[in-house]
Amino acid sequence: MASWSYITQMYTLYVLIPFCCIGFFGSLMNTIILSTSRIYRTQPCTFFLLIAAIAQSVQYLVSGISRISAIGFDIDLTLLSPAWCKIKAYLIDTCLGVAMTCEWLATIDRFLMTSRSANLRQLSKIKWAYCISAGVVVFWILTCIPDLIFTYISSNVCDNYNEIWGTYYNYVDNWLLYTAVPLVTVIVFGTLAYRNMRTLTNTRQLQGADRQLSYMIFGQIIIIIISILPGTIFDVYSSASVSVISHMEYDDKYNLTLEYNDGKDKTTKSTQTLLTSVGNYFDENGVLIYDRLTDDLKKLYDQARSNARKVK
Repeated sequence: MASWSYITQMYTLYVLIPFCCIGFFGSLMNTIILSTSRIYRTQPCTFFLLIAAIAQSVQYLVSGISRISAIGFDIDLTLLSPAWCKIKAYLIDTCLGVAMTCEWLATIDRFLMTSRSANLRQLSKIKWAYCISAGVVVFWILTCIPDLIFTYISSNVCDNYNEIWGTYYNYVDNWLLYTAVPLVTVIVFGTLAYRNMRTLTNTRQLQGADRQLSYMIFGQIIIIIISILPGTIFDVYSSASVSVISHMEYDDKYNLTLEYNDGKDKTTKSTQTLLTSVGNYFDENGVLIYDRLTDDLKKLYDQARSNARKVK
């Protein structure tokens, strides 16, 4: 009978790796599409999604490489370098916070843009999106600085060893900022935006591009809810069980549960980023926009040729 440790290793190799690659590819595609498409470039909503896509790309790169090497190949990179031990925790927490915050800000912007109130629609401005995004990035950069101070290697384990920061992270960052605020915000403002969009659709006041972008946001709302809820349930389970972890088989089952939860989150995030990227090439009627697809492919090809010439 296969051990739980072996099952965890196989799950990481054959499930986590593919979805990490898909998620990273989807995030890069989102970054390219949202930054080059003229239709979306001037909208606050897509700017928030662009910042979220960049943060997710870094998060996938750092988290994926470390987890895959540790579980899949039995090489824990965080134990090889004390600096990487600190930087990994800092980058993951910072990028996760930036991505989560920008995603629910995009949901709020959709509510503002689809509102029938002129005063609310005026709140959605690209200049304000620049300032808010800068504030979000600075906030998470400063908030996660304790990761660089209190995370280090002890007893061959890279972890946070400060009780005060650990308590703050669990109850403020993890429960409030990573879970409660995004979940409540996307549900409330997503519902309001959907109601506004139905009203505008019935009165034929919603443009095709805005309707397509709204559908993309609603798809992301569903994915965010699916990705957050399993993590919340697992956090409750792990918090209740932390005092009784003593048996080796229990540790292996715990690790498998952790990997499954992480893989489920990466699966939903991968689906989110990939669907968002693909959705940019279809209009509101589901018809492929061939010119947009060929233009973006041509830009990628020209950029690759330019980079190749610079290398030479």
